[in-house]
Order: sequence, then C-alpha cells, then structure tokens
Amino acid sequence: MLTDGDQFAAAAHVDADDLAVWLGKIFWLLIRKSHSVVDFRTRDLPEPSRIIPEDVMPGTLYLGMIQRAFATKKGMVSCYAGDPPSPEFFYGSPYSLYCFRIDTTDGRFEAFDFFDNPATLGVGFRTGTLGAICLFDGGLHRHFRSQMWDFLEGHALHPVQFAEVAATTFYGNTTLHDDAMRVTYFWNKELNAVVSQLHTRRNFDPYLAERHDLARLATFIGRHTFNDPKQILQSDGRTVSCVRDKNGDFLPFAVTDEEILAARADPDQIVFGPMHADWRTKQGGSDIS
Repeated sequence: MLTDGDQFAAAAHVDADDLAVWLGKIFWLLIRKSHSVVDFRTRDLPEPSRIIPEDVMPGTLYLGMIQRAFATKKGMVSCYAGDPPSPEFFYGSPYSLYCFRIDTTDGRFEAFDFFDNPATLGVGFRTGTLGAICLFDGGLHRHFRSQMWDFLEGHALHPVQFAEVAATTFYGNTTLHDDAMRVTYFWNKELNAVVSQLHTRRNFDPYLAERHDLARLATFIGRHTFNDPKQILQSDGRTVSCVRDKNGDFLPFAVTDEEILAARADPDQIVFGPMHADWRTKQGGSDIS
C-alpha cells in the first residue's frame, strides 16, 4: 500500500482492521517506549517524571488490549451498555478510522507526517496521497461524530488541512462523559473475540457541550498545524479554520499568490503557511493532554 503510486486508492483494498491494528501497533510501541524514558526537563528533580507520565498510562490500556487480542489471533469488538447479545447488529469495531485523500501538489510540505495523543488515544498518519486518522475509542467518534466530516467527501486535503482535521478529531475525546471512557471486557468464545462494552448507552451522545472549550480546541489545532492558537481563536470568540468556510462548506487551501491575497482579505480566514515549529518549541515538547 505504502509503495503504491496512489496510496489513498491502495488503502481502499486494505482491511480496516489490518490498517487500524498496524497504526495501533506503532502507537502502542511509542507509548511504551515514551513511558520508559525520563523526561529530560525533570531529570534533575528528586522524582523525575517519564515522557508519558504514569497517570496517563491507565487510559492507554484499551489500545494495549486491542493489540494483544489481534496479536494472539483473536478479534476485538465493541458495544454499548444495554445492547443485546446480537453480534451481527450490535457489535462494531473498537476504533474510529478515517481515510482521506491528500493533495500533494504543494511542494513546500514534506510527504510524510505522524502525530499521536496518548491522552485521547488518537493517531494520525500521512504519506503520499493517504491520510489516516484513528481513534481507539470503542467506535464512539464513528457512531456520533463521523458526519462532521461529510463535507470533505470528494475533496483532497492539503497537508495542513489534514493536520487540522486530526487535531479536531483528537480534541473531541476531551469532551467525553466520564462513563464513555470506561469499559467492561467479556470473552466471547463463539466469536473468538474480546467484547469491550462501553458504560454509556447506544442512544446517549457522550460528547458533552458543557465540556466544549474553544481555547482548548484552538490549542489542539495550533499545535498540529504549527500555528499560534491566538490566530485561530479570535478576540471576539470566533474560531477560524483552513478546512471549512463560514458557510460550513469545504474551503480550498490558499497556495498561489492570488489565493493567499484573497484569504488575507477575508476576516474569516487566516493564512496557514508551511508548518513552522517556532510556537510549538516555545511551549516545550510535551503533547497536549
């Protein structure tokens, strides 16, 4: 898939479980490695912390369970509290996976990108024409929020636009009801699979409006697109996007001189240039949690 001339088209022929588990394996190994290494900023303290601190690790064990199940030639599926034991109707994938076509015509950007967030169990991967985002969330985002990206259908995303989509997807898991982040595991011998039952019901939307925080959203987007969040969250409380225009439609990314001039003249847009790490490095190297 990765060596194909059109990675996005090739990904359509790859089983979703294989792609999600492969991304999850990379993510899981990075989590374990980062937890084993001392954060250099704390190495002189009496009790130095790890790059990924201990209090984040319990939430990552869901990804570890997925990896263990598939590594031992078992499956893993997810369901909701109160669901009847009817696998063909109520059991789904334990992740939310999205694949996007990437526009590779802007030569200012590298052909590869990777980012993850252990606190929200989200991983983003971009190579060539393929951009893949996966949340290891029991399928919550797919069930309740997948329609938020319907307007991208048929459009190729600029690398910065893909980074914004990933950041927004990761951010969503910071607004979840506490019960949506709890599961009970069951073994289903007939399916040869682990069943992870979420502690919220199928008809309950766990993305809570009262936990929505525009400043936190701007921080997520700024970090992934290497832009100052103060540009993204305006002083009047509005947020600007490089993916969606003020009418909610797809916004072509400004690349040419003419497009950039037009974008700068629009108060509802900011011009996202090549990703610069200046703001990010000033904040230190740790992931947003």
